[in-house]
Amino acid sequence: MQAEPRDDEELKSARLLPALSATAAVAAAFCFVVAVLLLANAVQLRLSDPLNDPALVDLRRRYAADGENEQIMQSIRALDLLARKAFFTSRAQVRRGSYLLLGGTALLLLLLGAMDRLRVKAPDPRAFPGPETVWDRARRQRRALTAGGAGLIAAALAAAALSRNELKEAARIEPPAAHPLPSPTGNGTERDAAAAGAEPGGTAEETLNRNSPLVCPGFRGADGGGNYGAAGVPAYWNEAQKSNVLWKAEVPLPGLGGPAVWNDRVFVAGATRERRELYCYDRADGRLLWTGTYASSPRATTEYSLYSELETVLHAAATPATDGRFVYAIFANGELVAFDAQTGRAAWSAVLGDTANNAYGLSSSPLAYDGSVTVVFDGAESVIARFDGATGAETWRRERGDVTWASPVLARTAGGRDLVISHGNPETAAWDAAGGDKVWAADLVSGETAPTPVCRDGRLYACLVYSGIFAVNLADGARLWTVDGLEESRISDAQSMVTDGELLYHFCGDVLSVLDAATGAQVYARTMDREASYASPFIADDRLYLVCGDTVLVAATGREFVPLAACALNERCDANPAVAGGRIYLRGDKSLYCIGAAE
Repeated sequence: MQAEPRDDEELKSARLLPALSATAAVAAAFCFVVAVLLLANAVQLRLSDPLNDPALVDLRRRYAADGENEQIMQSIRALDLLARKAFFTSRAQVRRGSYLLLGGTALLLLLLGAMDRLRVKAPDPRAFPGPETVWDRARRQRRALTAGGAGLIAAALAAAALSRNELKEAARIEPPAAHPLPSPTGNGTERDAAAAGAEPGGTAEETLNRNSPLVCPGFRGADGGGNYGAAGVPAYWNEAQKSNVLWKAEVPLPGLGGPAVWNDRVFVAGATRERRELYCYDRADGRLLWTGTYASSPRATTEYSLYSELETVLHAAATPATDGRFVYAIFANGELVAFDAQTGRAAWSAVLGDTANNAYGLSSSPLAYDGSVTVVFDGAESVIARFDGATGAETWRRERGDVTWASPVLARTAGGRDLVISHGNPETAAWDAAGGDKVWAADLVSGETAPTPVCRDGRLYACLVYSGIFAVNLADGARLWTVDGLEESRISDAQSMVTDGELLYHFCGDVLSVLDAATGAQVYARTMDREASYASPFIADDRLYLVCGDTVLVAATGREFVPLAACALNERCDANPAVAGGRIYLRGDKSLYCIGAAE
């Protein structure tokens, strides 16, 4: 009576086995093809070096011999951009291929397991002594095939792992321990803290806050967005005509970081491979008040490579940040240093990690906020960390899912929650400013990410060449709109955008593109007679300022392009300006400028 159900089950198994076998064969073939492609791509990635492409090397050699040839420079920029785009596209393909291979392997294993349960068991060859039977040969063939497939898949996955961005090596570095520095008081002309009416640490400054009109606490202002509101700054200046240039002061060491301002003090960092310094200038007349130096840690990176076209300035690529008590600076050797804002004495330093494989230096600027400093670091690992501003004690530290040269920005949701935004390839993430919890993450861009996002009215705006321009909900990271139809030459790989809430302004190359901030619809595009420098556009007094080397173009904000002025200096400006107290502070190749109306 029990035989018939068993026969029915065997019949069903017999009918199901061919379908499972066919599906398993397809899955196996899929895994094989993906594994072969991954191995080929991995070999190509290991052999490629976009920064030292032979054509690029030849162009750089020709430009070194003929530094005035703008056509060669344009060719260098175009070829460099294409090489880096291909490089990061290959890395993205490796990442996606790894996921496909893992998924295909999992499906294949499930199918094989199901087939094994349904298949009629072959007799055990050991029960039939004698010469090798067909069952022995079949078993050996299955084992060999399984081992070969597993080896191919393992090799492909290993190659994919080795093809990760070198900025995220598997070897972890222990969290940095900040230590007090018995550094010198500084070799500049130092103002005595007591004469200024304050104890060391700047307690007299605590009546101000980071949103005060007398303050520009760091990279592109309090929110990192470059909109300074009603700032009361000039719409025109000219160094040759001595018009609205209040003072000009020499900056001893080079750097790409812009100024930070707190009340009557202006801070700028400079560095070479051997020296790292912070300078404090008097707002009134540009006098150098002090030069902050420190004793570098033996744990800091001493051998690191930098992008050759900007090597001189990348040792101090980050803009310092200040809270009025301390000034925080990051240097290319991986050190975060806190200087007393009044005296210039180094209070503490921390080695963030190994920077040997970061080819563009540490351009992500620190963020000073609520008695702390938050940094985004890319070196042997990618992290975001918050430190106590006074002691350097680490408050929290989290691994990030991206690689970036953009700076962290502070944003507040409609519900009053303070977030720190990190933005890179491929992940843009919002972190709780106080506790470090990841609130949301969204994959937006792919490639070497330098433009910093801007936040306004509950939205976050981001852009990157070959990826597009995006708006997401600041509260949850949901994408609101995407613009991918602009010409690639109009999408930035370095400059950040700026918004007035109604419109979004983007300037790259010689094209100014203006979008509707709510919808992403293009309002207008205008070709300018000058190209953007590395500095980003900014807004003050309903005017748009476009930094173009030694010239700053000024136009009215709004839905129509209305030119206002072309302002000229004698030095090229690539650092982001600072605006505070009715003045614009611009860092040139060798000097710091103060722009303002004569008082």
